[in-house]
Amino acid sequence: MGTLIYGDSGIRVIIDDFMLAHVQIVVGMKLRMQQSFFVAWKDGLSVGGGRSSLWITASAPLVFSYERAAGIRIDPAHIRRMMEEADSAQGLVLDGYLSADMEAPRSNVRSVPTRGQRITWTPQSA
Repeated sequence: MGTLIYGDSGIRVIIDDFMLAHVQIVVGMKLRMQQSFFVAWKDGLSVGGGRSSLWITASAPLVFSYERAAGIRIDPAHIRRMMEEADSAQGLVLDGYLSADMEAPRSNVRSVPTRGQRITWTPQSA
């Protein structure tokens, strides 16, 4: 499992290396064209089973960290479909690209508080 570290906030998204490599290519292509977009997924049950989204923009630093050192075989058809979806209003939704043996992405983003609660969030230290 690899990790996408988003921005200075310390948000970490744990995702399969194969999927992470494809997301990295799509993010690179979109940002090269100076296009921001959403990346969304259904959270795994281990983190509540809700949904999470990131707004990907050139102003947010991104780190793609892979568990495996070996290269990953890229599927061009996957990239084409992902680019088309990233161009839509809902953005790139990873759910449809996860195979049966892939675990749903996990993140350290906490759920939204109920009315009247205050949110305090401190990035996890590495």
